[in-house]
Amino acid sequence: MKGRVFWPASLLLIAIIAIGLFFLIPFHKSSLSTSFVSQSDAPDRQKIKTFFSVQNQQLITDIKLKLSTPLNDNPSKENDDFSEVAQRNITAFKEMHALQSRFNKDEIRNQILDELKSDPIAVRLASNILIDNTLAKKIYGQDQALGRVYSTRLLVRMAEQGDNELLINTTAQLASVLSERSNVSIGEKEDLYDLIRGFIRTSDESELMNNLESFLPQLGFKQGKTRGEIVKIFDQAFYFAWKGKIENAELNLLLGKHFD
Repeated sequence: MKGRVFWPASLLLIAIIAIGLFFLIPFHKSSLSTSFVSQSDAPDRQKIKTFFSVQNQQLITDIKLKLSTPLNDNPSKENDDFSEVAQRNITAFKEMHALQSRFNKDEIRNQILDELKSDPIAVRLASNILIDNTLAKKIYGQDQALGRVYSTRLLVRMAEQGDNELLINTTAQLASVLSERSNVSIGEKEDLYDLIRGFIRTSDESELMNNLESFLPQLGFKQGKTRGEIVKIFDQAFYFAWKGKIENAELNLLLGKHFD
C-alpha cells in the first residue's frame, strides 16, 4: 500500500519541479543570452587581438635584440667584410623560419624584413649571395640554402613597398650568370624562379601582360641568346603566375612569342 502511495507522490513532485522550471527558464533566458553575447562581443575580441599584438611586439623586440650586434660603419669595407652583417642576417632568417607554425607568421616576418631592409649592407649582401652561390656557401656554410630563401623574400618585400630596383637587378644578373654556365644546380634554378615570380607578383599585372617584351630584357632575358634551360625557367614562372587569369590558348600564344 505504501508503494502505491509513493509513486503518485513522486510523480506529483516531479511535475511541480517541471512546471517551476518552465516558468523560471524564460525569466532568466534574456540574462543568460546577454551574458553569453557579452563574452563573445567585440570588446573581448579586441582583448584577444591586443593580447596577440603584445605577444608579437615582444617577440619582435626580442629578435631585434639578437640583431643588435654593432656593425662596422666604414664604407670602404662594405665589399670586403660581410661577416658581421651576415651574422645578423642569418640570425634573423633563422628566427623567421622558426615561426613556421604560428598563424600570424607572415605579419611577424614582414616586420623582421622591414628591420633588415633599413640596413643597405644587409640588403646588398642578400643580393650578392643570390647572384654568387659560391659566396653564399662561403658566408653561410650549411645555412646557405636558408640564407638564399630569405634573401629572396627580403628583396621581394622591398619590391612590395615600391622599391623593386634591386629585385630586378639581382634577377637580371643571376639570369645572365646561369645562362653562361652549363652546370646549374637545382637551388640556383629555384632562386631564379622565385625572383621572377616575386617580380611578377609585385608588378602591375595589366601593364606587364601588355608590355612583356619591354620588361623581359630588364630581367636579363635575351631572346635568342638566353640558354634554353634558363628560358624554360622564365616560361614556367610566367605561365604558373598567369594560369587561370587569361584563357589558356591566349596565354600560350603570349608566352610562345618569347619563350618558344
